[in-house]
Amino acid sequence: MLESKQDRGLTTPRRGGGMGPAVAYYRIVGGFGAALGAWFVLSLVREMGDGCPPGGAVCGHSLLELIPPFVASVVGLTLLPTARRLRADPPRLGPLVGIGAVGGVAVAVLPIVLIVWAAAGSGEFNIFGSKVSTVGLVVLFVPPLLWALWSAVIVARYAHRRGQLRVLAMAGGAAALIAVLGSQLAGMVGGQSGGQSGPAEISSAGTMTVRLEGPVQVSDSGEAGCTDDGSGEQWFVAREDPEASYGRFSGVYVTVTAGEAFAASEREPRDDALALEIMLGNAYADEERDRGVDLVSTRDSVIEGRWGPASGELRFAKLSELRYGGGPPVLTTEWEGTIEWTCPMD
Repeated sequence: MLESKQDRGLTTPRRGGGMGPAVAYYRIVGGFGAALGAWFVLSLVREMGDGCPPGGAVCGHSLLELIPPFVASVVGLTLLPTARRLRADPPRLGPLVGIGAVGGVAVAVLPIVLIVWAAAGSGEFNIFGSKVSTVGLVVLFVPPLLWALWSAVIVARYAHRRGQLRVLAMAGGAAALIAVLGSQLAGMVGGQSGGQSGPAEISSAGTMTVRLEGPVQVSDSGEAGCTDDGSGEQWFVAREDPEASYGRFSGVYVTVTAGEAFAASEREPRDDALALEIMLGNAYADEERDRGVDLVSTRDSVIEGRWGPASGELRFAKLSELRYGGGPPVLTTEWEGTIEWTCPMD
């Protein structure tokens, strides 16, 4: 007897066994992670070809800067194969799928954890000087988290129906491992950013005036960003004016730093732990005719005056120039000048 089309439709399994939402999530997140990891690797290869800037663990990048692209690469290499296995008809399970399901949830939880950590328990989050509600920012990442959780539930239910207890066990082990690694990473980040309890970090908007004498005369004044760790021992003041134009240089960037907490590189510091950096234009442009200068202070520099997180007036000379292509700073006597700043710390 011939089977009706309606009966055949009820017995024919759908492609992917109802895994559509999970496959879509793992494809999108895995593709984004793989693209980010590939972009970083290509950028690193290009930097190595042009000559790595000084400092850092790998080509000017600190270990903390290497963590995000590494995690993104692992996410891509895990979730994309997971999506491919789940899209098969019937879906193919295995240890990788269990790890991918847990990893997909971890990726969705990560931005929420970072937002709450960066907000330091306050009800607001500072983004480019604008106050944004921490709760409102977290809510933006709730839909991806729900999608990740639903994808994991789909995989777990399918594994349970198929009796694939090994997949569930692997997922539990992956969850435990991610929790341990996450706590270790949080401890490492917390340790490098202060870790222990102490005075609260203070940030404010101040003013800065920079006068530079050399091959090009510079006189730049305006708003500056000020940050103090709360102790008055470690702080920095920075001014950025990308619209400024002096001769062939476009843009002025000035940073005055005290203490190791805000150190921008591993350059040999001065005895008094004060560091200056003045950049005119883009010092690392590919074309030499477009290249600016990056001046930094070293032990050979002369810095006189008074300085602190609230205000300062100093005169400097004998800065060194960071050269394109890497290598140690080169002492130059062409540039000298003054820097003044005021930062309300109330």
